[in-house]
Amino acid sequence: MKDKVLHLNSAFSIKAATDNPSSIYIEGYASTTDVDRQGDVVPSSVWEKGMTNYLKNPIILAYHDHSNPIGRMTEHKTDSKGLWIKARISTAAKQFQLIKDGVLTAFSIGFRVLDAEYNSAAEVFLIKELELVEISVVSVPANQNTVFDLSKAFDSADDYKRYKEQFANNTPSAKGLEKGTSSNGDIKKEWNMNPEEIKQMLAQAAREAAEQATKALEARQQAEAEAKAKEAARQAEIDSRVKAAVEAQIQVGQTGAEKLLAEVEKRLADERQAQKGILEGLEASLKEKAAELEALQKSKMTFGDKRGSDSTTYQEREMAVLLSKVTGKSIESTRYGKMVVEKAGGHLGGTSNTSGLVAAPASIWETEVSTNMENEVR
Repeated sequence: MKDKVLHLNSAFSIKAATDNPSSIYIEGYASTTDVDRQGDVVPSSVWEKGMTNYLKNPIILAYHDHSNPIGRMTEHKTDSKGLWIKARISTAAKQFQLIKDGVLTAFSIGFRVLDAEYNSAAEVFLIKELELVEISVVSVPANQNTVFDLSKAFDSADDYKRYKEQFANNTPSAKGLEKGTSSNGDIKKEWNMNPEEIKQMLAQAAREAAEQATKALEARQQAEAEAKAKEAARQAEIDSRVKAAVEAQIQVGQTGAEKLLAEVEKRLADERQAQKGILEGLEASLKEKAAELEALQKSKMTFGDKRGSDSTTYQEREMAVLLSKVTGKSIESTRYGKMVVEKAGGHLGGTSNTSGLVAAPASIWETEVSTNMENEVR
C-alpha cells in the first residue's frame, strides 16, 4: 500500500511562446506548502531529492496516460511557497488546442511517499521524502486554490487513514506533533487546539524538516569536499612518483648513452691506429718500388710520346694499325687510318694511290706497334 501513487492537483497559467507564436507554455505551482483540510503537508525541502529520477526525462503527460505525452518541462524551482514548474506544449499534441482555449487548466503530479510521519492524535500527515513519478495536464484541479487533498487518491476515508497509519511511529517528530499518550488530558488538549496553533505546529515541523535537509546537504557537501581533497592528495603522490621514475629513467638513459659514446670512441681510435699501421706499411712498400715505378713510367713516356718523322704520334699510328687488324682492312681503307695517312703525307717514301694520297708503308707502322707491345709486356 505504501507504493501507491498519489496525485496533487493545481491550476496553471498559459503563455504564448515568444520564439514561436503557435506554441504555448504553461506554468504554475505543482505543489504548495499549504496544509489541506485533512492535515496533510508537503514541505519544499522534499523536491530537491524527489525530482532526481523525473529530471532524467521530464515529459508532460495528458490525464496520467504514459502513452500520451504532450510536452516537456523546461524550468522548475522550489521556494517557500512550493514547487513551481514551466512546460512547453507541443503543437502536435491532440490536447494542444484544448489547453490553448483554457479547457484543460490544471497540473496533476503523481508521486510515491517514501518517508513520512503521521500523528493520529493531531491528524497531521507530514511527508518527509517522496519520488516524483510524472506530471500531467488535467481538466479541473481538486482544489482551485492549489490546496491539495491526498484523500482523493483513495476509495474511502478509512483506506486513507490506514495508509497514513503505516507511517505512524512512537518517535516524536517535532514539537507539538507528538503522538497521543495514555493521558486523556494530553489527547484532549491536542484535539482542542485551535487552527492557528495547528498552523504554527505545522510551520515548525516544516522548518525543522528544512533544517534537517540543509544539514544533510551540508554534510554531503563536506564529505564530497573531503573526498576531493583525498583524491587530490593521492593524485599528487602519484604524480610525484611518476616524476621520480621518469627522472631515474632519464638518468639511466644518460649513463647508457655515455657508455655507448665511450665505446664508439674507443673503436674509432682502434680503427684509426690500425689504418695508420696499414698506411705506414704501404708507404714503405711504395718507397721500395719507387725506382722501379719511375723506370716504368719513363719507359711508357718514351714510347707514348715518340713521334715519327711524319709528325704523327705513336698513339695515332698504333690506333690506325689496331683498327686495320680489327676490321680486316688496310690502314688507309679505314676513316681513321686515312686521316693518319693524310697527316703523314709522303715523308715515309710511300707510293701515291688513285686518290692522290701517299700510302704509308704498313709494314713499318705494324713493326713499330708490335715492337712497342712486346716492350710493354716485358
